[in-house]
Amino acid sequence: MKIIIFSFMLFLIINEEKLGIVNACGCAETPFEMYCDSEWVAHVLPIKNEEIKINNWTQLRYEVNILNSYKPSNEANCEHKNKNDYIITPSRDNDCSLNLEINESEYLLGGRYDNDGNKLINDCNIHIEWNELKEETKESLNNGTLENNCKNDDN
Repeated sequence: MKIIIFSFMLFLIINEEKLGIVNACGCAETPFEMYCDSEWVAHVLPIKNEEIKINNWTQLRYEVNILNSYKPSNEANCEHKNKNDYIITPSRDNDCSLNLEINESEYLLGGRYDNDGNKLINDCNIHIEWNELKEETKESLNNGTLENNCKNDDN
């Protein structure tokens, strides 16, 4: 019986991608938790993308216009407003990749920094079309209430 169970589990592991059973980028966090766990969060407009190689891995790099920056919350964020920056996500053929519309949709994006200071994001990080956000959420972003709620949630 143990051999049958082991064989079945091995079959599932080997065929998980073909069967569509497992999504390698399954995410368990709520949007609020994603926001709080992000090292950077910004309101952006993607203006172009390109595939690049980083350490022999194909990545997708978006050039974005930063319309507003919310994290990290410091005075330097004012310098980034209305400037272009780059955001890197896994390549298009990866389950965790993001597909952002170029010059059409604005987004609230958030993610982490790599060791070189590049902004990284994947499907498990916050990525919401700006026009889908409630006005109260936008107000909470702009007045810092959302960030303060993250700090209060840690206690």
